[in-house]
Amino acid sequence: MIELAIIGAGAPDAQGHLAALQTLLHRVRVVAVAEAEAARREELARRFGVPSEKSFSDFRELLRRTPGDLAYVLLPLEAREEALVAVADAGVHIAVGAPLAATDEARRRILDAVKRNIVKIAAIPCASESKTECAAAIEAFVGFLETGLAGKL
Repeated sequence: MIELAIIGAGAPDAQGHLAALQTLLHRVRVVAVAEAEAARREELARRFGVPSEKSFSDFRELLRRTPGDLAYVLLPLEAREEALVAVADAGVHIAVGAPLAATDEARRRILDAVKRNIVKIAAIPCASESKTECAAAIEAFVGFLETGLAGKL
């Protein structure tokens, strides 16, 4: 089973991603959450059964203590670059809401980190009206990681 960490829940499409993710709990286990806003962090932890000691206000602490195999980054677009580079640098595969970054320069820096650290990344579009498509895309990426083609988890 893939161990998944959720980083952030402030992206406009985060609720669609989280609802889709809930349909895949037979394939992934949420092991940690990081969210700066306390109320959202507590809700994420409750929703996915994450104990308080695995619930962090800072994604950097999550990456130090409980990174998992896959990080699902649902931060607002303007706040993603730092987290995505840090996740890649921690050697953790990445799922993120689409688009990947706010600028071409940020996208290049993120992809450079992904390449440098030999991790995989999937930018998953998830409009609220297409939860089924979003879940299918997440499940396909999880399935790819489970095959071992992306390297050892």
